[in-house]
Amino acid sequence: MSNIRIEKTVHIEQKEITEEAMVASMGYISGTSNTLMQAVWYGGQRDHYFRIHPEMDTDFLPETKIFRSDDDGKTWQKVEDFPFVKNIHGRLRMTCFSPNWLYHPVTGRIVRIYLSFMGFKGVLPWDEESISPNTQQLWIEYSDDGGDTWSVPEPFVATGKEYNHKHWGPGLFFGVNGAHIEGVNQVALSGNSFILASPLAGKDAVLRGSWLDDGGITWTFLPHNNLIFPDRVSDDAEPSIARLQDGRIMMTHRVRFKDDAECLAGKYFSLSDDQGKNWSRPEPMQWDDGTLVYGPACLTNIFRARKTGKLYIISNFTEHPTGTCDPRHVLQIGVINEDTLKIERESLTTIEERKPEQPENIRFSNFRWYESRSTGNIILYMTACPGDVGRYEDCGVPPHSYRYEITLS
Repeated sequence: MSNIRIEKTVHIEQKEITEEAMVASMGYISGTSNTLMQAVWYGGQRDHYFRIHPEMDTDFLPETKIFRSDDDGKTWQKVEDFPFVKNIHGRLRMTCFSPNWLYHPVTGRIVRIYLSFMGFKGVLPWDEESISPNTQQLWIEYSDDGGDTWSVPEPFVATGKEYNHKHWGPGLFFGVNGAHIEGVNQVALSGNSFILASPLAGKDAVLRGSWLDDGGITWTFLPHNNLIFPDRVSDDAEPSIARLQDGRIMMTHRVRFKDDAECLAGKYFSLSDDQGKNWSRPEPMQWDDGTLVYGPACLTNIFRARKTGKLYIISNFTEHPTGTCDPRHVLQIGVINEDTLKIERESLTTIEERKPEQPENIRFSNFRWYESRSTGNIILYMTACPGDVGRYEDCGVPPHSYRYEITLS
């Protein structure tokens, strides 16, 4: 039986149902205090909703606001308006996703990295005519005063003489393809090195950083060489990584199969025994009884909890195969047995699930979380998405951001 407990409270209450609040990223910004930064999107899904409900279309631009907590997430204060969507010329726009925060373990310097891309109003990033995938660019900023002020944003360029603002990483060329980072948690390696999960030009990868004494960072992309079923998968993105007790690194993959694909849809993972330089061929995850783990194309986060020492997984699971992004109407957390790398079915605990009056394809996904330094509990934030019906007055899906405190034992 599960020893996991869930406590749900309202994090941010919104009055306008079409302008939902969603925590997009968060992270500690200090190694000596329990200080956190959190980015919140307001109305970030409205372009999608306009497609479904054209009568709602306006010139509304979503907003991102940055909040700071000096008491380990108990209270939050707004500190910054962060540019989300900017009008550039005519229908051309630039979107900046929420930043990921890092801090130097000795100097205290804070770094934030975020994604930008171009697009046209009315064209969603995943539309065939979209220019968004070809204009992805990472940006980097530094702060030496605890996050009060930031340096001028600079385009991210991997370390190496062969890289520049146009050719900014291995196989990466602005205007051709891109890579992105969004809401991921860093995993520490030996010394002053760490890795971040990062989709890279259509393939899962990791971005390795090594802190320099002066607060700078050397950056190396470590591509994943084994794209899952390359002729049958339409995307392979949103990887998650965790270190195993034996030193290997485990990576999970979000997989969406093409409509005509005939293969085993499910959760996939791969392993690296050389700090992320090389990876095993992805294989399907299994329950502890040997049956396959099924689920939609969605976030599948794995992590090791300091409180219990166990390896956990958070995702949307299904009883039958599906190659699409739905259903995501149940979000669960469970334990991965490290001897077998199989999920213990009896450990599964429901974090959130659909109510009878809510849309059939409501989505409990796109969550963000951190491990509380003061309690050891997992603090997860999530805003429900109405799914394929879009957000409207009577959709039955509140626009509030909810806080889920997950107690592990």
